[in-house]
Amino acid sequence: MTHTLEASPLFQPVAWMIVISSALFVGSLTWNAYHQIQEITERTLTLEAELLLNNTEAR
Repeated sequence: MTHTLEASPLFQPVAWMIVISSALFVGSLTWNAYHQIQEITERTLTLEAELLLNNTEAR
């Protein structure tokens, strides 16, 4: 009898666990990147507003 991965009853659940954990990992990286981009955008807009305010006050 030959032993292959597909013959193992644990192969399918383990494969699904790997797929799901990989998807969760990629999802968390994407989520973190999204929030970092949002934070940078917010800071940039704040700085832009401060610069505009300073330019207006200087005139």
